[in-house]
Amino acid sequence: MMSILERFNSFDYLYFGFDPSKATPKDIYNAIPCLCGSNDGVTWEFITYLNGLGNLRDGNITKINDVYYLIGTLDFYKTRNFIDFEKVNIDLLRNDDYTDIWAPELFKDLNGQYHIVYCAKKNETLGIYMADFDLISDVISNPFTKLLINPNGHIDPTINIVNDTYYMQLASSQRLQIFSAKSLTDTWTRVSANPGVGVAAWYEAPEWFVKDDQVIMFQDRTLNYIPGVGGGFMVYQTANISDLTNWSEEKMVLCSMNMRHGSFIVN
Repeated sequence: MMSILERFNSFDYLYFGFDPSKATPKDIYNAIPCLCGSNDGVTWEFITYLNGLGNLRDGNITKINDVYYLIGTLDFYKTRNFIDFEKVNIDLLRNDDYTDIWAPELFKDLNGQYHIVYCAKKNETLGIYMADFDLISDVISNPFTKLLINPNGHIDPTINIVNDTYYMQLASSQRLQIFSAKSLTDTWTRVSANPGVGVAAWYEAPEWFVKDDQVIMFQDRTLNYIPGVGGGFMVYQTANISDLTNWSEEKMVLCSMNMRHGSFIVN
């Protein structure tokens, strides 16, 4: 019988997110962290639940050497086998001056340094913030460094690099927005794009990965205002890596479970 790690490594594409099936109207945020795998990015197979992560939602997965870093709202872990988990101290992001600190994500910049990007409110104003993360010491520093971008009600930032350019996707109640910058400290500018699709109450967790010459972008689409209970499902669109302004029509991912707000990596 294959171990969790062996099964995980048998797939080309990997998902870390949560299963909302245990949520109820009285406990709408009940979540079970889980893993899924795929060989085409469209059809996914459930692998396992990760009971050692408690109720972690909005998961982001990053593999660095042979260690998997798992961060979400609002906790941080690392593991080598998805059985034993070590907590990473995230207390600097728990700050009484800020509220609605959601969906932190770990990413690497063009210089090979790691950071955490997230949204938060200060004085009821939404902003996109960044902290630095040191891999050697597992220490977070410089929290709440505000990025020069106007989120305009958008949340769930994720940052990717394409052709030496940073791209940030932000989710919204109506449609996704994409911004770009040559440096993390630059003013981020809106990319003219057409990723908007059908009627939904809101979209969450815009995530993408590159497959050959295509970018596959996923979003958690929700049809009613019952977070974590019903009406939500994962969708995807594609674009050519040379033209991130022209996206395909939205389609649903295929999986035996209801994949929700999470993240994806190429194995």
